[in-house]
Amino acid sequence: MTSCITYIVADNFLKFNGKIGFVLPQTLFKSKGGGDGFRRFEIENNFYFNVISVDDMVSLQPFDASNKTSVFIAKKSKTPNKYPVKYYKWTKNKGYTANSRHTLEIISANVNIEEQVAIPIEKGKPSSPWLSGEQSVVNKLHKLVGTSHYRARKGVDTSLNQVFWVKAIQAKGKLVQVHNCQSRGRTKVRQRTDIWVEKESLYPVLRGQNFTRWKYEIDLDQILLYDVNTGKPLDRSAANKIFPKAVKYFSTSDYVPLLEKRAIYQKHLSQYPNYSCFDIGPYSFSEFKVVWKALASRMQSCVVSRHEKRIIIPDHNVMMIPLDDEKEAFYLAGILNSRLATLFVTSYVEWFFSTHILEYFQVPKFNNKVKLHNLICDLSTKAHKETDLTNLKALEKELDKAVDALFDYL
Repeated sequence: MTSCITYIVADNFLKFNGKIGFVLPQTLFKSKGGGDGFRRFEIENNFYFNVISVDDMVSLQPFDASNKTSVFIAKKSKTPNKYPVKYYKWTKNKGYTANSRHTLEIISANVNIEEQVAIPIEKGKPSSPWLSGEQSVVNKLHKLVGTSHYRARKGVDTSLNQVFWVKAIQAKGKLVQVHNCQSRGRTKVRQRTDIWVEKESLYPVLRGQNFTRWKYEIDLDQILLYDVNTGKPLDRSAANKIFPKAVKYFSTSDYVPLLEKRAIYQKHLSQYPNYSCFDIGPYSFSEFKVVWKALASRMQSCVVSRHEKRIIIPDHNVMMIPLDDEKEAFYLAGILNSRLATLFVTSYVEWFFSTHILEYFQVPKFNNKVKLHNLICDLSTKAHKETDLTNLKALEKELDKAVDALFDYL
């Protein structure tokens, strides 16, 4: 709505060559999809916006809130916008908290404003998200842009974790006693401790809080009644034969309406049993996965496979690349954890590292006959096993050099 108002105000109240300034969400300049229309900077057969500058105040948080603030200044013109445009990055000093009552003098003494430039990340597509940074850095990063051989996926979206996520209490033969987990979800769900389900119905769940760069841990399972080959939910008849205890659990009288009222269920899954989930397919059950945090200040990736011989499946806030080759997995994790990957991603993404990263970051396909590919794989493998921080930092430095050489970023 704010982006529409900007155009409406300029159309009705601004004369040509007149300037306009608006406080806008920074996502209009950096997000894929949502800001594309705004970044055209044009009302067809009417006028263009020539961008004078954008001030990125996301770090500053000037309005006592966590909204992503930017200031957009442009001129109404009869000619298209030209790139690069001036992009000012505001960074607050350590320990400083902005307050809307602070004077300009106080704020100026506590922030650093770096003059950068911004250009569309996709060549030939001016409406694509902006790549920003120092001019020399942006020029080099722009050469890395291209479609990757790899496709990223989101983890499983249950939309009712309080039912699907469980904690094991004890095991007896092929059965496990569990209790369902309470979470921060708004839906209130009764917690049960008398649940027995089939062990084969349980898959270790990987949450964002469970891992960092190179390392992960598992503390919860999720109940998934799925065919691992097709990635589709088992029909109720088949599920009853294989997992009768788990089916009975999902038939709990006060759980049934909650499961069937899920928005994703009503929109996408109503033809399936009520234990069906979203963003799940045969790829979810792949042997190896390279995962990274969606919410982070830098790329944090690692390789996951099995926990206690069971396939690990990430939740929907974790991005993943499904793979069958372990060496290829370590190679990819090494690239994603490199300094260059973080530099590239944060140059156009402020906070949510979604699957679209691989739509821009042109990662070469792994080839075990290429010496540099094998070097990155070996260094990444060692980093996953290393426990000494000093040794790990040394490995990461070697890895950064290898990845720079791979992309010819020298």
